[in-house]
Amino acid sequence: MKVEIKDENPCKKILRIEVPNDVVEREFDAVYKEIGKVAEIPGFRRGKVPRNLLEQYHSKAAKDEVLKKLIPTTYSEAVKKHDLYPVSYPEISQVKFVDNQPLYFEAVIDVKPDVKLKKYKGLNIVKKKFEIKDEEVKKSLDLLRDRFAEYKTIDSRPVKKGDYVVADYEFEADGKTEKQEKAWFLINETEGGPKEIIEKLIGAKSGDKIEGTLSLPKEYPKAEFAGKKAVFKVSVKEIKEKSLPELDEEFIKGLGNYESLDKLKEAIRDDIKVRKENEIEMDVDRQIAEELLKHNPIDVPLSLIKKEAEQIFENVKARLKHQGLKEEAIASKEGDLKKSAEADAEKQVKIYFLLDKIAEVENINCGDDDLESEYERIAGQNKTDKEKIKSYIAEKGSLERLKDEIRHKKTVDYIVNEARR
Repeated sequence: MKVEIKDENPCKKILRIEVPNDVVEREFDAVYKEIGKVAEIPGFRRGKVPRNLLEQYHSKAAKDEVLKKLIPTTYSEAVKKHDLYPVSYPEISQVKFVDNQPLYFEAVIDVKPDVKLKKYKGLNIVKKKFEIKDEEVKKSLDLLRDRFAEYKTIDSRPVKKGDYVVADYEFEADGKTEKQEKAWFLINETEGGPKEIIEKLIGAKSGDKIEGTLSLPKEYPKAEFAGKKAVFKVSVKEIKEKSLPELDEEFIKGLGNYESLDKLKEAIRDDIKVRKENEIEMDVDRQIAEELLKHNPIDVPLSLIKKEAEQIFENVKARLKHQGLKEEAIASKEGDLKKSAEADAEKQVKIYFLLDKIAEVENINCGDDDLESEYERIAGQNKTDKEKIKSYIAEKGSLERLKDEIRHKKTVDYIVNEARR
């Protein structure tokens, strides 16, 4: 078998493969032997049909089957023989298959990049330290109280600052109208709604109708209204006053059966600690990525960037949707989201291969103890049994991916330990 390899770019290769005629004929013999076992031709029993008649009746099926078998097997042999590491399925083209001649085809593949490490030790990386302040604990307590706040309807007075107003509203811009019933407005200068509406709601009573003009922001979700001047009408339905629960024993135990306020504060501190540690870890990962990319230029396969970008884009869309952003608003941002996803994907793919190479050079691997520790960490994080985590990962076929992640985490730790102090 003849194989000629052309470099399209550092990560894309064209394999020109020629399969000798004797190999093709052997495959035809095997295929016609199988066809002969089941072929039904008048005047002959199964398995006794002459080859020339099989060729007369089944040549197309035989040719298709030979191609179906020879192209994958000879492609795999070529890749193995020339120590290539494909990261994409081959694009097969230029197939030439003529009787009594060698089979010729071309396979275009993206391959694992040849990483030449220049610098990964002594990088300029700073791991930040942190402390947990009493104000942060208090803020978390306030957020907990806010989550269980009650909103009492007020009929005895007009709207004042700090109230919530439930109202129907509509506005018109360039002949187009937007409406919403029972919208909530927080009467606050910095949040809660357009300042033009908030200002007019102060002093209003239930049943009042107000109107005026406002300037819609350029980032307004609906593109046809973004940045436009609009006329608004608001009909006040209810005035709500926010009431926070007291930090008493009943409320504290209801949050998770905490024995006392001190125990609740202790749990909050633990949560803040985990969050800050995660933030620091993410910051270290960012610094490592910047430093590695700065010192180690690398070309990576475009197919992997595209695949990763699609995944990032879908994840971002799902997150925005979960946050309450409407489909039309997400669609209006699609161009920017895709551009950002492509940039992030390129960095992630490059970092993956750089970490992989460093792990290879420094003989960093994922051992059984590493895997068990990770199972325990995941189980603790999800408040479940370790064996359930093991079963779930096995069922999903994610074990090798998990090992890869652990190996890369250990590599990151190695880089941090070797960083400039």
